[in-house]
Amino acid sequence: MIKSDFTFARCVCKKQFALKRILLHTGTIRQDEDTDTRENVLNDAEKERRIFMKKINVLLVCGSGASSGFMAANMRKAAARQKMELEVKARSESEIENYIDEIDALMIGPHLAYLADELKEDYGDYDVKFILMKSEYYAALDGEKAIAHLLEEMN
Repeated sequence: MIKSDFTFARCVCKKQFALKRILLHTGTIRQDEDTDTRENVLNDAEKERRIFMKKINVLLVCGSGASSGFMAANMRKAAARQKMELEVKARSESEIENYIDEIDALMIGPHLAYLADELKEDYGDYDVKFILMKSEYYAALDGEKAIAHLLEEMN
């Protein structure tokens, strides 16, 4: 379990036990009815995290595939640090049709913003999330912020 998952599990655990204390205090439940342990709550949080963390296939596109290649490498490194299942490929925008069936998200370089509507029109029938990358993290090749943006858009 990575640190953020542990923090999430601990938060869930604290909320669960706070609720239990209220229920005990108000007489809604008796002490002998308690079947949840701290370990059960932590295990439930881990199960919940696994449900939401399916592998995400992403295609990054730019004009020639060069700058998106650097961003893809940084996103893969960031995903590995976060123990995330993320497959990121970088290609030229002319190669989208070769990968559109395999991806969950299409991240478009900010310099291709003028193509975003056209791409949505051409490939809108596919079950793919179209995401226009932000200049602030793209220019810095910040893989962590790109992943955060991806996850925000996917939810």
